[in-house]
Amino acid sequence: METIIKNIHLLKNRLSESQLNDLEHGALLHRRHARITFKIVRFTDDVLTVETRQEKSPAGNYLDGKTLYQRTKELFQSNNLPGGVKIHVNTIPYVPAPAQDVSPEFIRHYMTELKIKVRDIENETGLDSTNISAWINGTREMSNIVRAMFYYYIKHKEHLKLQYQSFKPLNLDLTLDVRMEMINLAKSQVEKFKPSDSVTMVEIPVENPKNPGPIYIATFKPSDDQQSWVLVDLN
Repeated sequence: METIIKNIHLLKNRLSESQLNDLEHGALLHRRHARITFKIVRFTDDVLTVETRQEKSPAGNYLDGKTLYQRTKELFQSNNLPGGVKIHVNTIPYVPAPAQDVSPEFIRHYMTELKIKVRDIENETGLDSTNISAWINGTREMSNIVRAMFYYYIKHKEHLKLQYQSFKPLNLDLTLDVRMEMINLAKSQVEKFKPSDSVTMVEIPVENPKNPGPIYIATFKPSDDQQSWVLVDLN
């Protein structure tokens, strides 16, 4: 028979049948109204250890750790635990998933801020532009998987933006010979790349009226040693 409180059988030798039923009824109310569950971890002669957890609640009435602790103490103490028994409570409050708050407004805001277009999302995720537009405009409901996809896609774009902004514009005035020498050096190092190497590409803005265009710096750490190469490719 399924019980509301996990491992409640550990109390059978210490509480009457009526007390156990009252305890189960109180726990049922907590689960029904706030998705709070209780689990008896252990019960020694003088210490009862309870794990109290709150899951996602449709009503949105979430409790912090202190309140969960108080509710647990009230539930078990009101059911006449033997005198001298101390109650230890391990509380696990509900922590909403970060993607839960993703909405069409959230997506549109960050698309504007990060200059993301629908075709960018389509090209980088492989999703159909019709579905992407419907989610963004709110004409199609987003599943939790879709919300998570948008959330982490936006976080990735934010990370790239911060990485890009961490580099100050460079003022370069390089002759063609110097540019070609650097490009050839880069190409010679690229030939050493292996599929197992860790490669990162960073684009740096360049203030150079004679040779406009960014510098691309690729860093990689070969899998067989600790050396990191820096490659410079000038457009």
